[in-house]
Amino acid sequence: VQAIDFDELLLAASDNDLLIRVIVKAGQFVVAGSTLAIVSSEEEAGDTCMLRLAEPFIIGEQRTSQQDAEYSIHQLVEVAIRALSPGINDPYTAIDCIDKLASALCFLTTRELPGENCFDGEGKLRLIIKPFTFAGMMNASFDQIRQYGSTSVAVTIRLLEMLTLIAAQTTRTEQRQAVQRQGEMILRTSRKALPEQNDKEDVLQRY
Repeated sequence: VQAIDFDELLLAASDNDLLIRVIVKAGQFVVAGSTLAIVSSEEEAGDTCMLRLAEPFIIGEQRTSQQDAEYSIHQLVEVAIRALSPGINDPYTAIDCIDKLASALCFLTTRELPGENCFDGEGKLRLIIKPFTFAGMMNASFDQIRQYGSTSVAVTIRLLEMLTLIAAQTTRTEQRQAVQRQGEMILRTSRKALPEQNDKEDVLQRY
């Protein structure tokens, strides 16, 4: 799914007295026959209505950054985990990617992300979407780097340093909870992956 025209979906829902629950989001992989949305209606929707509901979904062979908030994140993460592979073993490139991801997440702490529920002009719920969330983008940024970099003290410490930086920028409880959750996972992973006790203590201090 490359993009979804939510304005057109909302208008179609209002014109036809529908409630539409969109169960995919931009960047999600689908195959032919996949369900994109669930439509609730007092009456059976006709073919014309169904064609109108299909048009706002833009489907293509490649992901794009048009609406996919995690697209650029995944590109940076891919660079980082390749740098951490045994054949390359370049933690400094991975650390540079972590810094850039942290900068993006700090920016997102100040942004109002779209909500889940969309209403028509009369205040009636017409559209329920799968929104991008701060927690989701936090996990997309750090989960794989944490997993692939678990045996690197430098990468582990840098992740915690950047979480500290992000935490100072948070403005909402759910943002702080996302930072805390990621920090706890990094700490637990380090206890299992790092053999040296002094390294474990350094990580604990950063945590």
